[in-house]
Amino acid sequence: MKIGITIDGIFRDLKTAIEEEYITEQKLNYYTGNGREKEFNDEKIEEIKSRIPENYNPYDEDVLFNIFTFEELKKTNGEGEEVIVTPEDLFVDFILGNAGYKIFSSPSYRLYDKVFTHLKEIAKNNPKHEFILFSKENNNTVPLTLLFLGQNLGNTQEIKEFNLGINEKTIWKKCKLLITDNPTYLKTKPKNKKLIKVKQKFNENIECDSLMEIGNLSDLLNYKF
Repeated sequence: MKIGITIDGIFRDLKTAIEEEYITEQKLNYYTGNGREKEFNDEKIEEIKSRIPENYNPYDEDVLFNIFTFEELKKTNGEGEEVIVTPEDLFVDFILGNAGYKIFSSPSYRLYDKVFTHLKEIAKNNPKHEFILFSKENNNTVPLTLLFLGQNLGNTQEIKEFNLGINEKTIWKKCKLLITDNPTYLKTKPKNKKLIKVKQKFNENIECDSLMEIGNLSDLLNYKF
């Protein structure tokens, strides 16, 4: 049986990564190098955090754009001219720029330290099944996610396939059972497929036909698929 596991929410803590790098990006854009460094104190950080809802869906791009907002910014281009950078462009630069590099590739954003060790143990305990790692990526983030996986998985024989171009229509064609916390995939499970739901605050009210609900992969260490 082909068993799919989504990378974000299971291995990579995308939600925490976005929130932490957003705070750093705010500091770099508006407080660094213009004499306002002292203004970016603990009180300012708490103010930014207070604007971030607790239970938002980190996989919904429209939701992210509405939460992680930027003010219009004046910058000097390579020719010494002052240009205005729009909030839309700042958001794209945030996701795909230096912050995005850390969000998608940094091993520090593992969900927990032993998560990849647990994946290998689960795969070894279920040798008759094939495990596939899934993620919805764009051309810019694919190499970063591969870097994240390479840094954490190393040379492993247990996981032979990565699919980084899936969506709600294609993911269910690639596996018989899916382990995920993504609300879209939870809601779109076909009747002839199987599901294990990974509980998060943003999906706790979603009812779905799942075999079980787990907190993280450690709950499956002794499970026989």
